[in-house]
Amino acid sequence: MTELFPLLARYGAKTFNGPLKVPHLGELGMIEPQLANDMYIRLFQTLPSDDYVTFMNEFPTITLDHENAFYHWRIAGNNNKTVALVDWSDTLGSQPASVGLNGANWYMYFAEQFFDVNDVIVGHNPDDYYVRVVAVERESTNRYKYTVQLISDDPSNRSIPATELTVGNRWSKETNFQSGERSYTGTGAHFTTFVEMKARAALQRMKYVVDGNMISAGKNVPLVFGLPDPKDPKNPKPYTGAFINFYDAVAMYQFKKQQARAFLFSHKNYSANEQYYNFDDKNGCTIGTFAGMFKQISNTNIQPYSTLNLDKIVDLTIEMGLAYKMQDEYYVEIETGAYGKKDISQWIESRSTQYTPNFVTDRVKSNSDMGSQGMTYQGVFTQFKSYNGVNIRVKHRPFFDDVERYKEKHPSGYGLNSSRHMMIRNFIGDPGIYKVQVKGFENGHFRYIPGMRDPFSAGAQAPSRPGMAVNSVDAYEVHGMDFTGCVVKDPTKILWMPYNS
Repeated sequence: MTELFPLLARYGAKTFNGPLKVPHLGELGMIEPQLANDMYIRLFQTLPSDDYVTFMNEFPTITLDHENAFYHWRIAGNNNKTVALVDWSDTLGSQPASVGLNGANWYMYFAEQFFDVNDVIVGHNPDDYYVRVVAVERESTNRYKYTVQLISDDPSNRSIPATELTVGNRWSKETNFQSGERSYTGTGAHFTTFVEMKARAALQRMKYVVDGNMISAGKNVPLVFGLPDPKDPKNPKPYTGAFINFYDAVAMYQFKKQQARAFLFSHKNYSANEQYYNFDDKNGCTIGTFAGMFKQISNTNIQPYSTLNLDKIVDLTIEMGLAYKMQDEYYVEIETGAYGKKDISQWIESRSTQYTPNFVTDRVKSNSDMGSQGMTYQGVFTQFKSYNGVNIRVKHRPFFDDVERYKEKHPSGYGLNSSRHMMIRNFIGDPGIYKVQVKGFENGHFRYIPGMRDPFSAGAQAPSRPGMAVNSVDAYEVHGMDFTGCVVKDPTKILWMPYNS
């Protein structure tokens, strides 16, 4: 961090990993030095990484009854279906330039028996050609021969070109017509089974050690600031053990951030049959993880890009049903990093110049610099209304700017992930994304292992009366554990656009 303030920094920043000792109090600004003033700039309060926890807390919670249980849910697809054409020919076995003239039959081959007699099927030009199924015959496994006929009011002049019968083209069931007299059959109903999904919560733990002489800090050692006494909140003096509680708060904050990162990015380590692939070498037990939010997105909804185009994004929202309706208008929120927000604003501005020459009165203002000559150019675009009425809103997602996690730099200087875009559908009343927790662990479990002194020592000192200790060390350990998990109920309702450099 020192490189950020090369001219002003007196001390280099240090990171402590392990027991915190009394000398550290001064380095952390907890013991009162002789200062010019008592103003502190706490950078961690505005770090992009803080947004991980904020984001996770936006979602509701699903509670599992047991810590080893899976949460199951089902996704039912629609019943729409298309079938690929495998082959075709006329009744002589050839493939002429066109077929079907004068009501002549021809053959179409599909890999399954999906269409029924008297069904009307359509291909890539459904408004031009209606094809009736005359008969169905199973020739072999995965090969069904359909005798078909063109429906037309001018059969002597109407036929279907061979280009409409390209192998691989998709065909669908349009409708079904039957004879008005002595009809004997009908079209068959078809059903699409559901897909069963499952997710679990995984155990995460933390620990830290506090030396015994740290407990007296706040009573015997003057502190710059401390947490107020819960029994006397108006008392400006920090109560006994104030620093220890501050240390707890920092440790809890770090633990919560680890949980939030797992909620977003964790990789699962088990198969569909719940076979786990990681084990603790010391106790021989299974280490279970879970799939984070980004790992549950459907593959078709991951769309890398290198050049921003909001028109393309609008097209994707239409195809995927990502826009939500509010008062007869459709909206889509793009959540992106600082550089992505800048990129979007510049794209909208370049588009706006096609319609409005300069925005002089709205965007150019005078200022007091250089006498009366100073001018300010202002305005940042944060919304875009597309030609089809979809309103795109831009929302800054600070954790995309986290250079601790995303080490690779974009030419802008931000982390490369700052240019990534994530779009989440706003479900009205139901976000479709949930945190997973375990019953009984709603706030986690936190315990301490006392030594010669513990955080409950009378007067912040070792008690003079007889007592018991778990070990002989003049310190105590704090241990915490909690379960974290994520459920994305519909993986097709998140669009993830990573920047492809």
